[in-house]
Amino acid sequence: MLTKLRMWLKRFERRRRGKCEFCGQPLILSRIDTSGSDENISIHFQGLPCLSCGDPMHPKRYATQEFGSNLMDTLYFAGESKFPASRIKGLGDSQHCYSCGKGITGSARRGQVSGVVIVTGTLEFSLKIAGPIVTCEFCRSEQLYNTKDVSFHTNEAIVEAFKQISLKPC
Repeated sequence: MLTKLRMWLKRFERRRRGKCEFCGQPLILSRIDTSGSDENISIHFQGLPCLSCGDPMHPKRYATQEFGSNLMDTLYFAGESKFPASRIKGLGDSQHCYSCGKGITGSARRGQVSGVVIVTGTLEFSLKIAGPIVTCEFCRSEQLYNTKDVSFHTNEAIVEAFKQISLKPC
């Protein structure tokens, strides 16, 4: 029991100092590709920023403390985000175009959207999401039809993608 506690404390101290909890090497900002899927949503990150010791078998860490929550804000809520996903506005969960802000009334179809994502405090990376797509009738922008169900399955696909590369919070 005492040996396990010492091992855990050693790993915790390494992580706190910005070192790999397994080999003790410094964690440096790296870029990595990963994919995940859940239900009818699949997601692909290209050039995802993370902290890594360089050993592909060792766990990676978020590039910043708040990376996970900032990623969700950027994809679903941030008005200035240019990732093509509709925005939910108002109490009635009405969908609005990410580009022009007008209401979306069309029906969704299966497709794929991609874009460059910039999460606060990190480098930009590319993201592709395959799922329900809708076209804004005003500006003709194609975007992910972002219902609560789609958001849930997108989040699950992101978790799966992060598990594929052992990406964990700081």
